[in-house]
Amino acid sequence: MPTNMTRYSRSPTRLLFGFALVAGLARAQWVTTATDTVTHSFVRKWLSMQALAIDSTGSLHGAWTEQVTTTLRRVVYACRPADSSWREPVTVADSTNNHCAIAVEPGTGHAHIAWTVPTGTTADVMYATNRSGQWQSTRLSSDSLAEWLPSIALEPDGAAHVAWIVQDITDAYHIAYATNRSGSWRAQVLQGSQLGGFGSGAAPWLAVAPDGIVHVTYRGGDYPEYHVHHAQNVNPDDTVWTYEILATGNPADYTSAVYAADSGELFAVVSGDEGWGMPCHTYFLHRPPNTNQWDPAELMTASASASMRGFAQDGRLTHCTWERINGNIRTEEIYHCSNIRGFWYNSPIRADGITSNGALALDQEHRGYCLVLAGAAMDSQQVYCVHSAPLTGVEEPSVAAPVRLSAPASVSRVPVRLSGLAGTVRVIASDGRLIRALRRDMTRFGSANRDRVPSDAVLWDGCDRVGCAVPAGVYIATSEGSSTRFVLVR
Repeated sequence: MPTNMTRYSRSPTRLLFGFALVAGLARAQWVTTATDTVTHSFVRKWLSMQALAIDSTGSLHGAWTEQVTTTLRRVVYACRPADSSWREPVTVADSTNNHCAIAVEPGTGHAHIAWTVPTGTTADVMYATNRSGQWQSTRLSSDSLAEWLPSIALEPDGAAHVAWIVQDITDAYHIAYATNRSGSWRAQVLQGSQLGGFGSGAAPWLAVAPDGIVHVTYRGGDYPEYHVHHAQNVNPDDTVWTYEILATGNPADYTSAVYAADSGELFAVVSGDEGWGMPCHTYFLHRPPNTNQWDPAELMTASASASMRGFAQDGRLTHCTWERINGNIRTEEIYHCSNIRGFWYNSPIRADGITSNGALALDQEHRGYCLVLAGAAMDSQQVYCVHSAPLTGVEEPSVAAPVRLSAPASVSRVPVRLSGLAGTVRVIASDGRLIRALRRDMTRFGSANRDRVPSDAVLWDGCDRVGCAVPAGVYIATSEGSSTRFVLVR
């Protein structure tokens, strides 16, 4: 059994409690080390899965939209230099919808943003970069067609690629694509992409391989037979595209992200459900180099009903953030999933009931950054950036022995110790479900045992939020900045 896990058992004559201390963490799980407040404006805001990017210096770059009037939005950008604080957000341009996407050049830190603007009764896709020190915009579409939801990716030299949804003159929906890799922008419609009658929500994700080949994943097909489709061009700058359908265990898939590695490998994450909004399941897909065959899809989120909110690739290791779905209702609880430990491991980032979205980026030290919205009311949400400890999967050496406390038979509570305890401690099941929220209460141990309880301990009675005893298994106790994992044996 790993050193960061221990057991407690229940006997007929007394209760014996034991928990390993938090020092022996495996860095595959998300351990929050800091949370930055990025905004201070009390207006409604929106984040996309591509709302956060990072350059090679470790500087963070964020983009989101804010409500100006009932019909007008604005695109906002902010950056956080490495080892510094977030600078004052700046307005890039006006927008028409809630979506914008950002990418940054690794070496220079120049940012590139795509969004849409009104054009009469329709909307056009816009692109802007701050290479010159000021934001300079270019209109990528200038027709009478309606366009939505752009995705953006960059080549190492800063050449930009943008994909989005377009509704043509026959009211059919397709993926449109544009690039400036030849020096000027050239746009085309992928006529082989079929998005069905409700294609305005088909949400493409674009990735560019080092050799210039473009990969786009998007929700394709017609209701109710939605699946994620993958398109790639045959050669860089080519107008010839190939198309395929990616299969998962979901009857219907909606959301996707893809990464193209130097080796020619493709890594993808796909979320969907049974076609009625529940349960949501998130799957991982991998296509090895030098082949067009995908490996069988792997379920990432176990029994949790989970919809992807962010995606990042760290070498050959995949990370995503997801939100728990209760029925078909969003819970505003954000989790992290990765395969660092050789299997898919899920841990909470902010499972507080007021946090949504979750754009994800990792730096060169394997630290994670998650851009979220949080607030009790829509018009008072703020953008926050949650930092993690390095996500390396390496066990840290334990600095203390397991604590074992005996308690009178009338006491059925367990001391959970977390260094740096801050406020509420949440007990989470291994699949990410919130079991119980706990606060410190020394009185339940009784005076005879009080001096043996760690000063940073809280108590748990082994029951969930409605008082039902939980089954034996693996659980996680987490508080802001600290977590530990343990096994309950009944």
